[in-house]
Amino acid sequence: MSPNQLGATLIGAAGIFIFGSRIPDLGMSLAFFVSDPDAYQGLGYGLLGFALAILSGGALVYWRQFLADKLFPATAQTNGPVGEGPESVGFALLGIYFTIRGLARLPSAELSPLSPPVIELILGIALFFGSRGLARLWATLRFAGRDPSTSGSENTPGVEHPGPRPQ
Repeated sequence: MSPNQLGATLIGAAGIFIFGSRIPDLGMSLAFFVSDPDAYQGLGYGLLGFALAILSGGALVYWRQFLADKLFPATAQTNGPVGEGPESVGFALLGIYFTIRGLARLPSAELSPLSPPVIELILGIALFFGSRGLARLWATLRFAGRDPSTSGSENTPGVEHPGPRPQ
């Protein structure tokens, strides 16, 4: 499976997860409103967060292939170590998750630079746009001090290894 296909699949799964994970929050908002009918503000924040999560999750599912094509071009040649593609997919998905989670929690939080939704939003944007660079950095750190021609190829079928072969 190419990084593009993996990215499209996982972006769609992330959209479904984001959509499904906010359903209990809607139930809690409605339960609090039933117990205290004067709590319009809490119901409004709960519905706004739910609506943002539904729209964001639906957008991820609908535009998953477009996002995967932009993030992980199918024609791009990876000259880096084995595994760099899936790692950049993972970093981008974490960025999407934290961005949408921060957006969904933003309406009910007090706005200060150190509030958790703001930090999640900033972290998500940084992970999303820096996914390729982070994957390259991670691969560089993982394979530091090794011969690049053999790094990660011990278990790769079809790769010739110098030296005696086991009988």
